[in-house]
Amino acid sequence: MILHPLVNTVKECVAANHLFTSQDKLLLAVSGGMDSMVLWQVLLQLGYQPGILHCNFQLRGAESAGDEVFVEAYAAQTGCPLWSKRFDTENFAQDNGISIQMAARELRYTFFEEIRSREGYDYILTAHHLDDRLETFWLNFSRGTGLKGLVALSYQSGKLRRPLLAVNRQAIAQYQADCNIPFREDSSNEKDAYQRNAFRHHVLPALYQWMPDMAQRAMTNFSRLEEMWLLEQEAVKAFVIQHSSWVGDTRN
Repeated sequence: MILHPLVNTVKECVAANHLFTSQDKLLLAVSGGMDSMVLWQVLLQLGYQPGILHCNFQLRGAESAGDEVFVEAYAAQTGCPLWSKRFDTENFAQDNGISIQMAARELRYTFFEEIRSREGYDYILTAHHLDDRLETFWLNFSRGTGLKGLVALSYQSGKLRRPLLAVNRQAIAQYQADCNIPFREDSSNEKDAYQRNAFRHHVLPALYQWMPDMAQRAMTNFSRLEEMWLLEQEAVKAFVIQHSSWVGDTRN
């Protein structure tokens, strides 16, 4: 069977970065938006039948409820098991003195790990892609960060896996159009109220216009940053081990 170029890219990314195998049980976080719906279809094409995780943060009224219904219907259509949960995100944020974004993140990943552990799944997949990584890199850079912040998102972190990091939003949109994959629009993504959205709408398009091959350059540079981060971690580990041996040596 001839696979779409994006599917081949994801397949190669999974193998090259040892993200998971055909024997692993996978959970996929699905909002109903284009990115997660595309990854869902890619996994089905590659022969996986992922369990689906959906969070309704109840922040967009009827739109949030519509996303929940949409994901439930698609899970039933594809035969994928689904775990969906509604959260009182605003009250959780207020009670804990944190932002809505931080509250949603904490609720989301706590729920994901709860299901993964309870149901015996191996990994949790999210649909973060290369442009998400670029956004995180530049936002971290602008705020001030170390090497870890410049690495930004990585292919794997604990039980999390990000198999779309090798493709950008344009490639995802092309696959969606080619395969006519249904998805839901999130109206909050169109607003520039959040710094990330403003960067996505204005800065990234300008960068791509100025540097058409930016995606490939970014992939290369992120690989270099990851190598530097690993070297730093190894150096720190070696220093700690050596320092511990000095402390433990009581001989005069």
